[in-house]
Amino acid sequence: MDKNILEMAKHLKNKINSGEGIDEHNWQEIIEVCNEIERINNLEPVVFARHTGMQRPLDLTVSHTILNNWIGFNTKNPEIKDDIYPLFILD
Repeated sequence: MDKNILEMAKHLKNKINSGEGIDEHNWQEIIEVCNEIERINNLEPVVFARHTGMQRPLDLTVSHTILNNWIGFNTKNPEIKDDIYPLFILD
């Protein structure tokens, strides 16, 4: 997440926890934080990574066919399933 958004969220959280209250300026900051979270939440993965074990490089794919094969493997082999991660580009 954008560093400024994280800092702004932390600042607002501290202000609320300290009991200082929220003024009109803070509401705009809260709206900006919410908008950024909404934007990030709506992002689509650009690539998928699979981790198959220690000391092994990640396998990467943009193919949904390959992704479905990885998921199928995990479904059939739950005792040795691989970790699959969606990867995003945050600007």
